[in-house]
Amino acid sequence: MGHLPAISRAKGLEVTCLVDVDEKKARDLAHVYGIGRIQRDANGIGKIADAAIVAVPHHLHAEMALKLLSEGLDLLVEKPLAPTVQECTAICEEAERNKRILAVGHIRRFYPHVKVAQWIIRSGMLGELRSFEACEGNVFNWPVTTGFQFSRERAGGVLMDTGPHTLDLLRLWFGELGVVSYRDDALGGVEANSEIVLQTKSGVKGRIELSRTRDLSNILTVYGSNASAVLGLRDNIVQLMGSDGQPVFSGGAATAVHGRPIHRGFSDLFVEQLEDFRNAVGRRGTPTSTGKDATEVIRLIRACVDRRQPLEYPWETPIGS
Repeated sequence: MGHLPAISRAKGLEVTCLVDVDEKKARDLAHVYGIGRIQRDANGIGKIADAAIVAVPHHLHAEMALKLLSEGLDLLVEKPLAPTVQECTAICEEAERNKRILAVGHIRRFYPHVKVAQWIIRSGMLGELRSFEACEGNVFNWPVTTGFQFSRERAGGVLMDTGPHTLDLLRLWFGELGVVSYRDDALGGVEANSEIVLQTKSGVKGRIELSRTRDLSNILTVYGSNASAVLGLRDNIVQLMGSDGQPVFSGGAATAVHGRPIHRGFSDLFVEQLEDFRNAVGRRGTPTSTGKDATEVIRLIRACVDRRQPLEYPWETPIGS
């Protein structure tokens, strides 16, 4: 949905082949984007391409990534890197063994305010950090053609879908995190609502709420002894509040960096991600989001699953208890 339009705008990239088991879809996309070759499988891709984007359903990421890395391709793998820590680790080890670049599609790292937010949280300007709260969610509206998104075994629910984005930003901003508790409404199926309590290495606790059934604020609020900060999880929002609760600064990120306009829309993030990947491949350097970053996110998600408890609802609590 995002990669092909972005490649047509990104500099120094050319699509040599489109791989999809749905041949009609592949032909239609190849026609729209001027791609000269399509395949049903990835056999022989290493002979005609230098790098690949892996955007198959994530329960197939490990199988596809390991094959392509062994053929000598650098990879940009959509998030989540893989459903388990073991699979993520195997992908990272295969990339190191073959000296390949491995980037992961934690695309929100390319929002302009992300580094500003990291500086605000880590600089001490808020004073002693007391707590944080992140609320992210919307009524599910992603266009789908199959029931994959609602398969517990293959896709997981909101924790594996939205969770990697939220948890990746929280790890970037706060550093190492541990799971204190986790609750959701899965009841044997896929969860649509989740509540996580996390703790930083220094002992600061925070509550995270994820939802596929409600439109939430999509912001992170960080409370400190001197001030608090409201930061966007999906948008360029930075707001600082004094100890009296009054705003001392409010605004989005700058409209340009070194004279270059930034982020007129979500598709611009894909362009920046692809150019970051291209630069990492060209200089054999480190991409903005690495396989190791993605593995730690999955480690948090699996820790949540291991601690899974049902969400508590008011109508389920006996009166007087």
